Amino acid sequence: MVTYERDTLVSTTFQLAGPSLTPALMPRLRQETLTLLRSRLRLPAHLVDEVFASGDRELLEALAGARVGAERQAVMLRLAELADPGLARMLYEGPLPGSWRQDLRGAVLGAAAARPADPGWRAPGGLVD
Repeated sequence: MVTYERDTLVSTTFQLAGPSLTPALMPRLRQETLTLLRSRLRLPAHLVDEVFASGDRELLEALAGARVGAERQAVMLRLAELADPGLARMLYEGPLPGSWRQDLRGAVLGAAAARPADPGWRAPGGLVD
């Protein structure tokens, strides 16, 4: 099965599962979920909400590392608002198309400014030198 078709099938599965079954389905389809989050496909809103609610680092990194366009702008801005230094680097340096890239970078830097005492911003490999 082609990856795009598989991702579409997984996305449809989560859409049909709805918010009540998604938390139980995510661990069962872990690898498929990670692949879907990294894909260019539109994600069911309740899946995105569950990823944020879970706080699962690997799932959040999959979202942050997706090479997507403006269709996921709201998700990327939401990730930036977490003020997580590790995710921030991925968001800031990602080769994102479109004019909204500057908005995303501004949100990342705003998050860094809001938490200047967090050593993760200046740690080796951190966003701020």
